[in-house]
Amino acid sequence: MIKFMYSLTVPCLRRAASVEEEYEAAGGEILLDDEDNDGWLATHGRPKEPKPDEEENLPSMESLEITENKPIQSISSYFGGEEDDDIPEMTEYEGQDNVIEADPATLQTTYLVAEEPDEENILRTRTYDVSITYDKYYQTPRVWLTGYDESRMLLQPELVLEDVSQDHARKTVTIEDHPHLPGKHASVHPCKHGAVMKKIIDVLMSRGVEPEVDK
Repeated sequence: MIKFMYSLTVPCLRRAASVEEEYEAAGGEILLDDEDNDGWLATHGRPKEPKPDEEENLPSMESLEITENKPIQSISSYFGGEEDDDIPEMTEYEGQDNVIEADPATLQTTYLVAEEPDEENILRTRTYDVSITYDKYYQTPRVWLTGYDESRMLLQPELVLEDVSQDHARKTVTIEDHPHLPGKHASVHPCKHGAVMKKIIDVLMSRGVEPEVDK
């Protein structure tokens, strides 16, 4: 029996190139290659400096004027309104036929009508079907991607690579035949999977965390 994990229509909102441009503008990443960091990457190493025109124009203390305190006036004298004696008492309304009763026969029933949303308000994006198989040669999980455009049409392999960073396209991520599904799929090569997982486990154990199989 063939078993593998499968997730359908995972949205992909943007292309990899636009994400990389914003990432580099925000400071990019710095390789920490000393003994303590073991070659890990520190993201956003160069903080983005604010532009001069983005600085807020904060008022100085010298521009603030302190005026003399004025005595507090009553609300009625401030607004020139009438005194409290002109307010009618509640007892004046007693005995008057001023209560509106809700007659069930006169009540109108309201209905909620559901309408289909306008297609112009629907954000159409690329989507991917993601499957995970077990690679017997490398003895690790292997991720496969099948892409669709905004109209749910199958993406060509070169268009799929638009959603992969240039550092990994055609190197770590290649277009290959899926072992259980028809057609070409983008595959994340598992050759480095074992070494990376081993490094992550070593870091966790150095911090006193005991790794478990189910986590």
